[in-house]
Amino acid sequence: MSDLYHRYDRAAVSELIAQPPFAELADRGRRRAHRTRTVRFAGVAVLAALVAAPLLARPGGSRPEAPGGSPPGAERMWSGRDAIVTFLDIRNGLAQYGDQTCGKGWVSVTRDGGRNWSELREHPNIPDRRTGARPDVRACQRSAPILIAPDTLVLAAPVQPPDMTGEPAFISHDAGRTWREYQPRVRVADSVPNGTVPWWPCDEQPCKEAGLGWYDPQTGDWMVLRSQPPGAEYSAISVGFDGSLWVYGAGAFGDDDFRLAVSRDRGRSWADRTPDADIGWLATSGLAIHDGDTAYLYSMDTRSDPFDLYRTSDGGVTWRHVHVAPRLAEILGVWVNRDGRLGVTDGARNQYLSADGGKTFARIELPVCAAEGITGGLQGWPFESAAADPVDFYLSEDGLTWQPVQVPYYQ
Repeated sequence: MSDLYHRYDRAAVSELIAQPPFAELADRGRRRAHRTRTVRFAGVAVLAALVAAPLLARPGGSRPEAPGGSPPGAERMWSGRDAIVTFLDIRNGLAQYGDQTCGKGWVSVTRDGGRNWSELREHPNIPDRRTGARPDVRACQRSAPILIAPDTLVLAAPVQPPDMTGEPAFISHDAGRTWREYQPRVRVADSVPNGTVPWWPCDEQPCKEAGLGWYDPQTGDWMVLRSQPPGAEYSAISVGFDGSLWVYGAGAFGDDDFRLAVSRDRGRSWADRTPDADIGWLATSGLAIHDGDTAYLYSMDTRSDPFDLYRTSDGGVTWRHVHVAPRLAEILGVWVNRDGRLGVTDGARNQYLSADGGKTFARIELPVCAAEGITGGLQGWPFESAAADPVDFYLSEDGLTWQPVQVPYYQ
């Protein structure tokens, strides 16, 4: 859940799944930028960034009614760089369609888990305070609305918190139909509201030091946790099914010491749970969590042979090495279902499920090759991403029954 922004490219995904260069992907996965952020060591989230690259490179597809401010017609096709899909939870999602003009773009929202999408709604006009005109494409930062609550979007100022001054910010409480300009403040909160996933404004060190936070859906203010995780060198955050918060990572490129901390009271207090065990691959590890007690650390280096796994059942106080049977290698995805069972997909597209903490696995068949937790359930990605396949990804409440989702295409 560390990073809910995913870009999609069906052709690229199909190529990666068919013949994945595992060593190259592992190296690329540690360095690839996602929007303006450095890629996070977020277990499946990193794999998802590799597996679920830009999707809107295909012509055709479903096409809702477009309003007067709609994008150009059939003479231009959406490129993968113009599409960002975000799900707040298993029901509320946002698809963004950018334009080559800086600050210009459209959004489409869903309230039913991607079964239906709204008409396109245009970004607000963003003036340049220096000239009163729209900023030049070479001199500005492209805007990306953030879905922070059902029907509530924020178009944040380019200046990162806590220095939110000068540039305009916009908020919409009607899913992008109308926008109002406002000046966000920075406020302090004791805990993260239920259903909210906090994050850092960006991956640069000043942003990390500014603190873990979120946007208040009512005011659009940036809320910073009063009690911050110990240290600032974290790169990802995951939320358990019980609402517990886990932060972890090893710096921007995996060159720093691995850190892990957990909060079981929605950010009111934190405990450092960095493993004491001598685990050589921690700098490139992934984390799959179930709740505040149970979590798994595993090597994200797909050259690791066999699959190496550590488990905690006491909230990270102790980590025990799991002797996995059968022997697994070239892992594509690792995730935990709502009932605590551990799912794994390998490079040969074999899928396994463990009900005993990763000791033994049974073969299963699911439509997803990788998954990650989002509020209320999981989000997963299909094996096949050919142009003829209408499914872009899947949503699930329990990790066993999956609802296919197709994002609108525009040509």
